[in-house]
Amino acid sequence: MKIKKIILDYLNTIESWTLQEVQLYGNTVEFLDDTNQVFLFKRLSKSLELYMEYDVGREIFCGMLVNLISVCFRQQAYTYVDVLITQLQLICTSYKELFYQITAQFFEGLLKEVKGDENGMKQAKRALDILKETNHTDLAEELASLIL
Repeated sequence: MKIKKIILDYLNTIESWTLQEVQLYGNTVEFLDDTNQVFLFKRLSKSLELYMEYDVGREIFCGMLVNLISVCFRQQAYTYVDVLITQLQLICTSYKELFYQITAQFFEGLLKEVKGDENGMKQAKRALDILKETNHTDLAEELASLIL
């Protein structure tokens, strides 16, 4: 609990986010309460423009978004999920972000399923199949744990 408070206090003091701080947020987002998850994301998202041209910047933002989307699915915060998936898709423009593109397809399919689209689960399962076929079974299983 003390470590959580230290991290939260630190993240709340950041005015200009570095990539390492974005990564710290992404790696600890599941331990933050709902209010801080959204508040801090809104603050850090302003720095996205600074890092979009750099491969490492896009990769860190993609990883952070995947973690945040996963947390939002677990919390059934679907309003945020839709916007976050769109952001993830906009960032994933290179073949280097292929994993994140596949993951975005999974999330999009899962959200469609939640909204009642019968093709949503097919899309989500296809993304999981691609991950399994490319020897990323552990990642596929982690994502599959989000299926309701």
